[in-house]
Amino acid sequence: MDQIEHRVKGGVQGGYVTATRGQGLAPFHFLPADAKDSPLAGDWSQRLGGRGAVISASMRAQTVGGRVKFELFAKDIASWTFTSANVGEGWTQASAQLRYGWTDAEAKAAGWQPSSTAFSWAETIANVGKVVVIRDGARDTGPVDLDEILVTGED
Repeated sequence: MDQIEHRVKGGVQGGYVTATRGQGLAPFHFLPADAKDSPLAGDWSQRLGGRGAVISASMRAQTVGGRVKFELFAKDIASWTFTSANVGEGWTQASAQLRYGWTDAEAKAAGWQPSSTAFSWAETIANVGKVVVIRDGARDTGPVDLDEILVTGED
């Protein structure tokens, strides 16, 4: 990421962050892969509890288009991806639901897609590292705002 800026006002409930990249690259936001740097790194069934989790975020872009995409990495090596809401005018609410005990086939049926180098769903959930939120499929690669990213365990 070329630049990230914290904005004190103007978000859904206060401040938010803006990501900007140069050279026509899509901006993205991510949480680090290391447990010392991120409270989300590790085995989500132990960290969050319950039978699964919901990842949610609000995204805003300068133009309408593209979709909000969530990526879960095993450490920072390979990912599973869920494509959520279309980015509209103003703040777009997006979410992705998951279950820890899914097989690869069940995760795929729920809309999660593995990268070509992904580990199994079970290995990924037991070793979550980097969590990425990106605007995917938009022609405009201008700044993207992110607010209220939450990961909550659920029964």
